[in-house]
Amino acid sequence: SEPGLDEYLQILWRQRLIIALVVVLVVGAAVVLDARRARVYQGTASLLLTPSFSRALSAAGSGSAGANNNVDAPTAVRVIESNATGVAAAAILKVSRVPPASAKQAGTTNVVSVSVKSRDPAFAARAANAHANAYIASQQTQAIDSLTEASRQISAKISAIETQIKDVQNQIAA
Repeated sequence: SEPGLDEYLQILWRQRLIIALVVVLVVGAAVVLDARRARVYQGTASLLLTPSFSRALSAAGSGSAGANNNVDAPTAVRVIESNATGVAAAAILKVSRVPPASAKQAGTTNVVSVSVKSRDPAFAARAANAHANAYIASQQTQAIDSLTEASRQISAKISAIETQIKDVQNQIAA
C-alpha cells in the first residue's frame, strides 16, 4: 500500500533536526557568499548633443538653417565608447586607465547617457563625468579646428579679392 500523508509527516518530524541543519547551512552559505561578492556601482552622466560647428557653418553657408540641425547620436555614442575617449578620460582623472564607458541615446532625443561601472561608487561617477568631459573636449577641439580652417579660407579669399581690386584700380589709373 502507498504511504499516506500521516506517514510522510511522521518521517519529516523524525528528521526535523537534519532538515533544520540543512536549511541553516544553505542560508548561512548564501549570506557568506553574498558578503564576499564584490559590489559593482555604476556612475552615469548625461550629455545633450548639439550640432557640430562644421554642420552649423555649412547650413549657414547653404542657406538651409534648419536642414542640418540634427545631431549624429550613433556616431557620438561610438566616439564616447572609443578607446581614445577612454585614454583622454584617464588623463583628466590623472590615472593610468579608467573602466570603459557605455553610452546610450535616450529614445530619439539628443541626450546620451554615459555609464561607467566600478567597485568604487565615487570613482564610477568621476569616470562617467571624465568620459563625458573628454567627449566635450574633443568636440571643442574639432570646432576650433573648423573655425581655424574657415578663417584660413576666408583670409585667402580676401587676399584674392584685394589683389583683384588692386588690379582693377591699376587698370583704371592707367
